Amino acid sequence: MIVSSLALFVALGGTSYAAIVLPRNSVGSAQIKPNAVGGSEIASDAVTSGKVKGGSLLKKDFKLGQLPAGAAGARGAAGADGAAGAAGPQGAKGADGTGGTNGDDGDMGPRGPSNAYYTGRFDSSDVIGGDGELPTIETVIHTLALPQGDYTIAVNALVDGTNPGQAIDATCSLYEGLDETGTLLATTGFTAAPAGNEAHGPLTIDSVVTMTAPDGGSVNLSCRGFGDETLTQGRIIATKVATLTLVP
Repeated sequence: MIVSSLALFVALGGTSYAAIVLPRNSVGSAQIKPNAVGGSEIASDAVTSGKVKGGSLLKKDFKLGQLPAGAAGARGAAGADGAAGAAGPQGAKGADGTGGTNGDDGDMGPRGPSNAYYTGRFDSSDVIGGDGELPTIETVIHTLALPQGDYTIAVNALVDGTNPGQAIDATCSLYEGLDETGTLLATTGFTAAPAGNEAHGPLTIDSVVTMTAPDGGSVNLSCRGFGDETLTQGRIIATKVATLTLVP
């Protein structure tokens, strides 16, 4: 509010002056120099809301904390993802997990290749002649040639007595090689007491052998007796296998 009266003093020279009294409401905005009226020229509580033009005050015209906070605005859209940070250091190794349960057994695989090699039936008379009585020194009765590989060997034959009422005693051995000077694979004997007019019985041998030479090798059956025994219906059978495994 602008004061209604102002005392103007005009120096008329020397120490003399004239007092002028202005009528009420005679001083308006046109008579006031811009920025000439300060806060000290306005009476306390002279400016009320009725004297302030609506919407003319700004936030800066109020003291801090006088204006109440407005309601929170709607949430803004998410910003773009930032660039990936550098990889952190490798962490310490964790404890080992518990072992899993065993899986089911797999299906049986296909049968591996195998070949069998065998001789025809043979008698001691084939090599000794006559009635084939076994001599008292070891004599090769039959051989079987085999290709390179691992084999299981089986030999079977009959031992017959030639002297009625006489006990029989025969020994046969299986060798690797062509004669009894080769590596001994297995040996067996057969004895029988007299049985009427004739004594006889079976003779069997089994073993394993590995033929390492590229062109293979041989096995042989060698026998001896005491002059009253013959060997009949003999046969050597060799079955080739993938591997030979000794199980204690």
